[in-house]
Amino acid sequence: MTPEYRINDNLRVFFRYAHGFRSGGFNTGLSSNLAQLTTVDPEQLDAYELGLKSEWFDHRLTVNANLFYYDYQDIQVNLLTVNSGVLTTALTNGAKGKVKGAELEIEASPPTTCTCARRCRSWTPSTPTSRTSTPPPAR
Repeated sequence: MTPEYRINDNLRVFFRYAHGFRSGGFNTGLSSNLAQLTTVDPEQLDAYELGLKSEWFDHRLTVNANLFYYDYQDIQVNLLTVNSGVLTTALTNGAKGKVKGAELEIEASPPTTCTCARRCRSWTPSTPTSRTSTPPPAR
């Protein structure tokens, strides 16, 4: 659920927080017995979003914008490794990471029979905040 506040009939603002995870697991393709199994920790995400939605001129102009920030812990990444001379992919935990960005969406429908015009822009730089990726042991 995302709470939103209606400023007037044309403009609403909203805030959203979500916590998510991707479960951990085992890399069975790299092992020939149970003692060689490597594990992957769960990935955690805290996501924040602040935005506005608006309709103007009898719903002929829509302007939406938002800012977002994602904070990852134990990001799961696929790692290429050589296992007994064979190139293999293995899931492993990578760095912590933060993603922040902004989006702007403008859609206009002229009162004539012209087609609708829509423009969107996004800005999403992302940076790992640590690089502690540990590859699974080669077998």
